[in-house]
Formats: sequence, C-alpha cells, structure tokens
Amino acid sequence: LSPQSSVKLLKNDKFDHFRAPGLAMNYLLINLKDPMLSKKNVRSAIAHAIDKKTIIQYKLEGLASPASSILTPANPFFDSKLNLPKFSLEAAKTKIKNLLSEKKTLSIKTSNNPNAVENAKILANQISKLGFEVKIESYEWGTFFEDVKNANYQLATMRWVGATDPDIYRVAFHSNELPPSGRNRGHYQNKELDKLLDSGVSILSTEDRIKHYQKVQEIIAEDLPIIPLWYNEQINIVSKEIQGFKTSKTGDFSYFVNLKRKKN
Repeated sequence: LSPQSSVKLLKNDKFDHFRAPGLAMNYLLINLKDPMLSKKNVRSAIAHAIDKKTIIQYKLEGLASPASSILTPANPFFDSKLNLPKFSLEAAKTKIKNLLSEKKTLSIKTSNNPNAVENAKILANQISKLGFEVKIESYEWGTFFEDVKNANYQLATMRWVGATDPDIYRVAFHSNELPPSGRNRGHYQNKELDKLLDSGVSILSTEDRIKHYQKVQEIIAEDLPIIPLWYNEQINIVSKEIQGFKTSKTGDFSYFVNLKRKKN
C-alpha cells in the first residue's frame, strides 16, 4: 500500500492495526563504473543534498525512518554510530566545487511503480539543486532490472528487503559478486572490505561478529557505494474477524498458519 492509503486505513476503526519496525531499506544504487560517480566527493555531495527527514514527513506520511545501513536498527548487528552525510546543501556544494566544470546531466532510473516514480521525482528535485540537470527514466520492472544488472544506469532507486544476517554485505559489495552472476550491481571493489567479508563468515562468537561487521558497515558508510534513504515501517491492516495475527520479524507470512476466524 502507498503511505497515503496506509494512513487512511490506520484511521479506520473497522480494522485491527499492527505497526512494527520495517525490514525494507530503500537506497540509491550508484554505478561506480560511471566516471563522474566514481569520485567519492560527488557521491558525498549527492548524499548531502538529500533531505530524508522532509521526504519521510511529507511524502511517506511519517511511516518510515532515515536509513544508514542495509541492516535495520532492530538488527543486533546494526551499527548505531554510523556517520553518514547529513542534509546540508552548503556542505554538498562545497564537496562538488571545482569537480564539475560545467552543468552536468544525471539520470535516476526507476521502475514504473507510481510510488517509485514519485519518490524518484523528489530525489531528482533535491539533487538538481547541486547544479545537475536530473532526468527520470522509468520502465516496467523487467526492463528496469535488466538495465541495473547490465550497469546501464547512473543512479537507480532500489530496495533490500528482510536482510537479517550481516553476510548480506558480502552479497552486496564483495568483488567476487560482480554481475552478471553476483549482486554487487554498483560494481564496488575494495580489497580491505573483501578480506573482512571473507573472514566474517567463519566467526562463531556473536559478540565478535558484531564488532567485525560494524567495521564493514563503517567502510561502506565512508565510501558511499550506495546512499541509504529510509526504512519503511511495517503496516498491517487486519480484519476484525481474524484472530491470532502477529507481525513477522522477517516480514514473511509465517504467522498466517495461526490465523483463525473469530467465533460469533
């Protein structure tokens, strides 16, 4: 459901309402094969130009929270100390100063889902304040996804859903996970990170794994191969005739096996 539809239903007393921290992380995927976007200061400037809080408050009806990692704050491996660029047009323009000799065009690719297109338009408007001419390219999902896999994009609106184990960082950023077979679709490569991701899978102690993957998250937050945007809140609207519903921690439908119709 769109945030607007969710808000309407949350006000409807004909249903039971369940809200929980979200497991979906929305982000901007960056094509690091692009000569301009391969520059860290350009990526940092774009991150500084995005006003997440305003988007969440007015576009997402407050049903989200600012994102900083693929992992959500509810995850024990989440690093709450991550230092990502905060919204500041002044800082953004300082980062990009002297890097662009003339006005440059930038494209944001997205699916043709209406909510995705609307979100892309807002992001484009904010990024354009850096002096870019930002274009939106929206396609049906199959075409869009093929373009992303083939690095036929500059920026793309994407989402990680239900990431619970920190090994997701190996899947998303390891040099061995480059397309077409892997999911490192931004073509990020960092030998130091590769070593951490390789050794992380053999750590058995939870405490040691937490410390280890905090280092991983810090490297990604510093290099910005992606720009985290927001975590969607889980909104569940349930008929009052149903009992036994619980919000799934992984966002799946496992609890549906316990659902029963209430007896009159």
